[in-house]
Amino acid sequence: MKAAQAAVQAARSRSEAQRQGHRSLARADPALMPLMCACLCALLQVATLRSAVKLEQEQQFLIAKKLQELTGSKNIKLKPTIDKSLIAGFVVEYGSSQIDLSVRGQLEKVQDELQGQLVAKFA
Repeated sequence: MKAAQAAVQAARSRSEAQRQGHRSLARADPALMPLMCACLCALLQVATLRSAVKLEQEQQFLIAKKLQELTGSKNIKLKPTIDKSLIAGFVVEYGSSQIDLSVRGQLEKVQDELQGQLVAKFA
């Protein structure tokens, strides 16, 4: 927590220095940059959103809102990409988690279940 407070204080000092026109002070202490980046990353989480078609802003907003509810994160930025191989639906990748609501994902689940049943039946 002290490290986060130090990073915030350093950011405030840099902002004040920039307002006063002291560019050399605003760029001072590069050793704090990794810490500041880590603090900012903790505040803003990025999730990859792959969809079969381009999603409207409202759809993306609703997905981000639901992801916030599921993860407890307050700030999530979606990075949308189009993946036509999904057939329909979307996949959200957040940290090490994945939420697959695509047709391709559902077809793969059915295929895996059927293969498992066949193996069990003939074993």
